[in-house]
Amino acid sequence: MLAGLLAGCNQGEAQQEQEARQSAEPPPAQVEVRRVTARTVVPQRTYPARARAEQEADVRARVEGEIVARSYEEGSWVKAGAVLFQIERAPYEARVQQAEAELERAKAQLAQAQREWKQIQTLYKDKYVSERQYDQARSAVDLGRAEQARAEAGLRAARIDLGYTRVTAPIDGVAGQRAVSEGNLVTPGDLLTTVRQLDPLHVLFSLPEADAAERRRELTVVAGVPTPAGEQTLQVLLPDDTPYPQRGRVDYIAPNVDADTGTVQARALFPNPTGLLMPGQFLRVVLAGAPVENAITLPATALVEGPQGEVVYLVDEHQRAAAQPVSVGQQLDDGEVIVTAGLRGGEQVVVGGLAGVQPGRALAPRDAAADAPEVATAAPAAPQPAETAGAQ
Repeated sequence: MLAGLLAGCNQGEAQQEQEARQSAEPPPAQVEVRRVTARTVVPQRTYPARARAEQEADVRARVEGEIVARSYEEGSWVKAGAVLFQIERAPYEARVQQAEAELERAKAQLAQAQREWKQIQTLYKDKYVSERQYDQARSAVDLGRAEQARAEAGLRAARIDLGYTRVTAPIDGVAGQRAVSEGNLVTPGDLLTTVRQLDPLHVLFSLPEADAAERRRELTVVAGVPTPAGEQTLQVLLPDDTPYPQRGRVDYIAPNVDADTGTVQARALFPNPTGLLMPGQFLRVVLAGAPVENAITLPATALVEGPQGEVVYLVDEHQRAAAQPVSVGQQLDDGEVIVTAGLRGGEQVVVGGLAGVQPGRALAPRDAAADAPEVATAAPAAPQPAETAGAQ
């Protein structure tokens, strides 16, 4: 009987200890969970960008003179060869006339030297002139030819200068604001205006070093330039975040990394038939990567840095938290990351309310408001400064 009383006392003490432990345990943590599933994602990254004219030509004076006329409307489209400015022609027309006269004189002198040379040849055969006279006559013909060639060159130069009085557009494009008004004197090299080709248009952006390496694996790049087989289309977002209707293609990736920023310069070419894109405009480029099959993604906020690396918390069969080490790959613009190892799909992962969650703690899970779809494309993120994008 004494043994039974002792056993009853021990059992009562154990029950009291268990109740004490339960009363000391914190209440279950209210957490949001997601049941992870494998899906296909098309990663997209967004980069700050700036538009630039594919071709831009400064129109400069090539001869000295007074601007007497402007033949274009500022901001209008002009065709290569169209006259933009007219420099006073009269002085250059006079120089052409002078050069023509010089050429006629040189031709006359050459003709006279050739006639004398013909006579000297006959007299020399009959021993009526000396060898010195013979050589002088022959030299006079050579000098006459040289003078004619010089006069012809002078006439060509005068005609070229006369042609430069008509200042023309070097390329097709939009002519900018005039830099010099009519009535002003210009000298060779003075800027008159600028012509920019707006269709197509270049968009410049910088890729973080890691992203550039990934893009190079997706593209076939030779000497920094993607080959036609490796061209990759991309989208651009206007300053108001509306998508530009035309898609572009990457036509250049720099072969070096900028040592100061850790980024790689890239360039894309976009059709711009309506002129909606303008040089100097700030834009955002959305570049899609290769589709990833059977990808498991989680919000980046679900990751916790542990002693051995990154972990996520699973909900086990006892509704308690269990730490699971994971490896992650590319971060998507929508805040999700691709989990490359540690999860197989079907697990319940804590994605919200992680404050205070520790291994073994009781959980009160509820489904996250938005579950990941079976097939999705990562959405573009909000604009980021160039320094932030380069550091990702």
